[in-house]
Amino acid sequence: MQPQSMIAFHALVLGLALCFPGAVGAQRPTTVDTVAPGVIYLEYVRQEGPWRVHVVQVDLRREDIALTAVRPNDGLFGRERVSAMAARLADSLHVLAGINGDFFDLDTGENENNQVVAGRFLKGVRVTDSPWDTFRNTHTQFAVGKDGRPYFERFRFTGRVRRAGPDGNVIDVELDGLNGIPRDGVGLVLFTEERGAAPRRDTLADGIEVPLVRLQTANGTGPRYRGAGESRPIGTEPITPGTAVLAAYGREATGRLDSLMAGSGAVDVRYGLVPDRGPLDLVVGGWPRLVADGRSVAAAADSLEGTFPQFSARRYARSAVAVTRDTATLLLVAVDGVPRGADSGPSVGMTLVEFADLLISLGAFQALNLDGGGSTTLLVRDRVVNTPTDPEGERAVGISLFVVRRGPAGSDAR
Repeated sequence: MQPQSMIAFHALVLGLALCFPGAVGAQRPTTVDTVAPGVIYLEYVRQEGPWRVHVVQVDLRREDIALTAVRPNDGLFGRERVSAMAARLADSLHVLAGINGDFFDLDTGENENNQVVAGRFLKGVRVTDSPWDTFRNTHTQFAVGKDGRPYFERFRFTGRVRRAGPDGNVIDVELDGLNGIPRDGVGLVLFTEERGAAPRRDTLADGIEVPLVRLQTANGTGPRYRGAGESRPIGTEPITPGTAVLAAYGREATGRLDSLMAGSGAVDVRYGLVPDRGPLDLVVGGWPRLVADGRSVAAAADSLEGTFPQFSARRYARSAVAVTRDTATLLLVAVDGVPRGADSGPSVGMTLVEFADLLISLGAFQALNLDGGGSTTLLVRDRVVNTPTDPEGERAVGISLFVVRRGPAGSDAR
């Protein structure tokens, strides 16, 4: 880091440490802990509320600091505690901090939104602009480019499948998703080896699928496959390494798949996210966006992203990721909530509007709400610093976001 950058970062930290303005009033932190050069943990306790707030500030300008997303067992499914993910990650990297990520299925651990981990596009889902279609609404996601630049976008999955036609023409059809069963039971989806043994059948619609084998050559923009058998009803056979399945749910998608398989030769698949922000190292979803260009948008979350009063207007433990106006500082923020089964506690949690006001007071220019309640977990070094609300303690979650120091674990980057 350049000397002037170091001075600017410490000036920002000093300003936030001395005054915690805004929704919770002026407040000095009860804890200020320099985790590593460029990474500082602050804790605030406020009797009004009452609230207990945990903040990790990260200087993104440091070349020795990086962000990474981690999945349980590095796959699409399963659940694992943030602390356990950190322990696995610590075998190769120096873990400085971590926070739970996207909402997930409590049974399978599958995340709701698009997902990119370590540059691998693991899941893409079709979305809609309708605020009333809660689960298919275009939720805002947090992303980091290969160049380290952070983004807060309502990414849309886009994809095409092409094959040479019987008359020398090109058959080109739309691909609706990657490794995710369509929520409405309609669409053409590519399932890759990351899906593994997880079921592909859907109770909403019948369909067919075609097995594929991945070719060593690629088309330059996506994977290339060849057909490995006849179409069959959508099944439960595991997808093994080097293979894939193209599945059609519903009559219209089945027609697309039939026309595609009437062709010959390699099956070329292209997919990505819109808007195109170039190569992305990670994409972690959340719901909803809380701060946009320095303004709170939490009050409009019900109409913009399909949240509902039971979720947005009640006080819960909350988690968020945010950046400052110059995108030089990342904020990981957690607010303690009332333990499940209790009527009160030392921290009562926040509504989405209160949480957005808090984030703005901390300097957030863009901010995304992550999974909260019993999932809220903020880790500093190897210790969970917030108080989980589940009676059994820290909850196993579906994905986590970590701040790491580049270089081997235990290396000194001072």
